Amino acid sequence: MNNFIESFERTEFSDRLQGVLGRSLIIATRFDKMCTNLCKAIKISSILLKEGNTEKTYEKMNEFFKKHMNLNSSINFFMLPKDILSVLLNAKDARNEIVHSLPNAIIIGEDSTDEVSFIEETKKLVGDVVDGDIIISIFTCAYNKDPIPTKEFLDGYKDSVLSWVVEE
Repeated sequence: MNNFIESFERTEFSDRLQGVLGRSLIIATRFDKMCTNLCKAIKISSILLKEGNTEKTYEKMNEFFKKHMNLNSSINFFMLPKDILSVLLNAKDARNEIVHSLPNAIIIGEDSTDEVSFIEETKKLVGDVVDGDIIISIFTCAYNKDPIPTKEFLDGYKDSVLSWVVEE
């Protein structure tokens, strides 16, 4: 039977770490979706501007919108200066670590994960994702012609997200 989960006991320890993991996954997914959605919006706008307001144009836009876009292709679509691109690529790598590796640190039914190391690793990864999230959120504000957040807001944004993810 050891191929199946046999212990469904929730402990304060497991709930804490699983909560941190869940919130870090929310931030990672948000960054991914923000990038792909902005990429799709720009591409669809481009199709509409090039081809005009026709039924064929809407079919083309609808087909494009249905296509799966991965995070890497979305980031590379933006054709950004190297310094900005490196922040987004670093955020993508951190997102991938959160999604694919971080869950491996928590074994269901065992309270053996080193909590301090797990929290520190999570903070580092989420911090890298938030750096990318800030950039893509500002780009999205500009694209939507929404106000760009103030410096004061941006200065506290990363700390607010990190606190939400890891604080008890």
